[in-house]
This record gives sequence, C-alpha cells and structure tokens, in this order.
Amino acid sequence: MPINELKHMFSENEVTEAYRLVESLDSEQTIEAVIGLSEGNLDWLKKYTKLAKKNEKDIIHAYKVKQQEKEIEMDLWISRTEKIKWIYFDAKTAEVKPIDNELESIKPFIKSLEICCHALCCGIRAFSFQKKDLVTKFNEQDDKEKVRIYLKAIIDNISKMEVEVLSSSVLNQRTHKSVLLKLLKHIESCLPST
Repeated sequence: MPINELKHMFSENEVTEAYRLVESLDSEQTIEAVIGLSEGNLDWLKKYTKLAKKNEKDIIHAYKVKQQEKEIEMDLWISRTEKIKWIYFDAKTAEVKPIDNELESIKPFIKSLEICCHALCCGIRAFSFQKKDLVTKFNEQDDKEKVRIYLKAIIDNISKMEVEVLSSSVLNQRTHKSVLLKLLKHIESCLPST
C-alpha cells in the first residue's frame, strides 16, 4: 500500500501528519503494515507507528494476520444459531463516518459487553451480543431507561446517515451501516422491559 493512499484514507486536515508519521518508518513493508492497521484512523496510525519503531516484526505480523482474517467468515453471531451477515466494503474508497459521539451516551453499556476479548485485539468480535449477555449487562446499568432511550435515538440517527461505512474506536471497527443497524436493533429487541 503506497504512501499516496494516505490522502484517500485520512481527512484533508490529517493527511500532513499521517505523511509525517509514516515517513519516519524504515521499510516499505512496515509502512504498508502501519497504514493498513490504522484503517484511516489517525490515533491508531500514531499508536501503530510508535509500536513499529519498537518492534517492526510484530507490526508486520499483526498486519499479515489481519489480512488473513479478511478471508475468514466475518458474520456476527447473535445466538448459537443466528448471525448477522457481514457486508464487505472497499476500505480504500469507502466514505467513513465516525460514530463515537453517537455511541457516547451508551458507552458504559457497550463496554460492559466486551467479554469475549479486547476490542483493541478483536474489534467488534470482542463483544458478546447474545441475548443472555445483553440482558445481564443491561440489568447492571444504573439508568436502564436512559440506555433504552439513547439506543433508540442512536438507531434513528444512524438510519438517517448518508454513508455506507461507519467507524467506532469503542468497537475498534469499521462496519457497513446496515450491519450495525441490524446489530443495534437486535440489541434493542433483547432488552427487557423496565
């Protein structure tokens, strides 16, 4: 992945800093790995650049693993028998809308579902979206009704967005809008009445 791909992955005001970060790296392979792992997120680019300077081999290995994972089925399991079909998109050309501001109001609830692994490692697959876990973690929330109200508002807001790809640092994932909407509606449907 050449350095000139940065202008397609980062916003206009982030491109200069992105160039500066990757130009500080030694090899083309490391640059490609850092850019690929960052997925167009400047904060992630900073972290991966810093890590690459300490241990170049691990960053290259992580990128290779990530590339291999793209070949693995990415569907989101919401029960033992049900899944939400993953929709692939071109990360290089897709217009991406960050949604962390939208998720902020239910962030403690979302983070409480991070029980399969860590989002920094596995992205959205670090979270359990099975009904039993959703109910348990929902019942642990201080203000259940606010979680329900905010979740509905988030679904409404995302539905109105005119982009196909959404990104979240909370989930550590870029996701097709329709996949995320199905997931949020599934979560909403699983929440018990208060």
